Amino acid sequence: MLTDERVIIREEKGSLWAFGTPWHGTAQLHKNAGTPVDSIFFIKHGKQNRAIPIKIPDAVNRLMVRCFPTFWNRQGMEFALEFCIRIAREVACYELEFVPTPSVIEYVKAL
Repeated sequence: MLTDERVIIREEKGSLWAFGTPWHGTAQLHKNAGTPVDSIFFIKHGKQNRAIPIKIPDAVNRLMVRCFPTFWNRQGMEFALEFCIRIAREVACYELEFVPTPSVIEYVKAL
């Protein structure tokens, strides 16, 4: 686990990597480390552990509302949009409904 709240995704050596940030959430979990990104889960509580694949346009939308685009800067905004499109095309994205127990960890590992 890199963090319980926000991560930074950037390109490293031609691949997408996620890095922990010092802006942790309530669990105060954060690491100054990175790992390649192979899946993204948009989480919400559910009655069971279930991952539903998300189509690229929906994934782009979900990524855009969770990033920090520079609305005041056209080039920055274009970069943010293009980067979200790239992420959605290259990385499997899921809506993850989960039961807040350790069982979700094994469920995600098995995907």
